[in-house]
Amino acid sequence: MRIASLQKRKLVTLIAFLMATILILSGCGGGPEEVPEEESVSEAPAEETTAEEELPTFTMEEIEAFDGQDGNPAYVVVDGLVYDVTESGMWSGGVHQGQFQAGQDLTEEIMEESPHGTGVLNRMEIVGQIAE
Repeated sequence: MRIASLQKRKLVTLIAFLMATILILSGCGGGPEEVPEEESVSEAPAEETTAEEELPTFTMEEIEAFDGQDGNPAYVVVDGLVYDVTESGMWSGGVHQGQFQAGQDLTEEIMEESPHGTGVLNRMEIVGQIAE
């Protein structure tokens, strides 16, 4: 009788463990899953601006000051849009992964060298555009 009781307890424990595992893996919290920045590549559109909202215009000379150094914000230009990467942990001190410095047009680097392409820019705020 004692062995049957012990086996029953083990079975109940196993079932509870499996149920908890299934709940955790299925994301029962209902909210979006938190993905570390370097792994998340979303193709969702960046913050859209409407025709009524005119983006501020910058020259490339002005952008150079936004290098993320000495307390300056870190801005990068890709395809004529200016993105604020200041708060991104991947742009510490205005430098991305020790390779790219903020305050520049990085269109070519993003398109040709970056493993994530423009996907991660969708999480960055668009703060302006480059004067044509």
